[in-house]
Amino acid sequence: MFFEKEINQDVLLDFVEKSVSIESYRKESSQFLKQIQFQKTIIDTELIVSELWYEADQIDRLILGFFELFSEKHDLKDSEIEVLRGADSTEFETLSFYCLWTMRWSKNKEIAIYLKTGEYDYLPEITIKANLKNLTRNFILGDSIKEFYGTLVRFMLSENNAEADLQ
Repeated sequence: MFFEKEINQDVLLDFVEKSVSIESYRKESSQFLKQIQFQKTIIDTELIVSELWYEADQIDRLILGFFELFSEKHDLKDSEIEVLRGADSTEFETLSFYCLWTMRWSKNKEIAIYLKTGEYDYLPEITIKANLKNLTRNFILGDSIKEFYGTLVRFMLSENNAEADLQ
């Protein structure tokens, strides 16, 4: 057989339910594309943005929960968390759609997590960036959540101790 020998009906149901969830973002993504004056093409960009936002909502609690717990355990009383959705031009004059989670503390310390994809196909990528230490790490679909959290911990600790390193 072309695919796995045993087809699990739960897998089928999961994909159908996921399709319904993704489709529920279509009206909002259409309005967003109009707002940024995106020129419609043959490619279903509304679907690409809908898939991105669906994925963002799936990982939102993981990122926000981590930021909140890290802030609490490391006594970062002045921390602020911001969540944004948007679009940027790429170096190749195409659009990149993104969801961004940012945690800032102690004036200039910052960790940013981008979930992004291009306008032509849904190929999501996550990037973690540390501001002061100028650290960057990319993850693709299928990478380990443990590897993601491990990198995030290293970047957060590095950023948190950046001023001590500069003295």
